[in-house]
Amino acid sequence: MRRSVRLLLAIPLVAGGVLLALYGAFAILYNGDCRFDCADVYVTLQGHELNANLVGWVTLAIAALWLGVGVWLLRGRGSRS
Repeated sequence: MRRSVRLLLAIPLVAGGVLLALYGAFAILYNGDCRFDCADVYVTLQGHELNANLVGWVTLAIAALWLGVGVWLLRGRGSRS
């Protein structure tokens, strides 16, 4: 029972972490409509324009946290009962 609950929590955390990491990488690499040297590039989140690099790095940090917790749950040792 305890293992199945850990698995049900870990799988969405790992999958969400991977998706967030991809989004963060794309936000960092995003250049907007310019080809060469451009000023800061912004992305729109919930109606607010935010710096794409900042959004990317924060998203990567959250993804690392989610992946870490998910892997920790997957590697959890059996109960000591």
